[in-house]
Amino acid sequence: MPDETGAQIISDEEGESMKLTKSPAVPIALRSLNEKDRQKVLSWFDRLKNWENDAYVRKASHKLDENDNGYVLKATREFRIFFRVKTDEIAVVDIASRTAILSMSGNSE
Repeated sequence: MPDETGAQIISDEEGESMKLTKSPAVPIALRSLNEKDRQKVLSWFDRLKNWENDAYVRKASHKLDENDNGYVLKATREFRIFFRVKTDEIAVVDIASRTAILSMSGNSE
């Protein structure tokens, strides 16, 4: 998968993929995306499965709370993936648009 510059990112390390689970909200959110955005998000899901070996995806993910394993990843310019890192599992909690996040926080563009 290419990074933001279009360069292909390939992990130096080989390893087993982590299990990726999705909350019931995720399929609903995926259906609301256009095909291009849905494919980008699904590509990020594949990258998240390689969390332990993919330095780029770990760097691009931002921890939500220091005392928790919750993260947010900017999947596209408009969409964010919220997930938790567990021992051998990535649990995708939700996908949200930047606009929705800003409206919930009281900020406007």
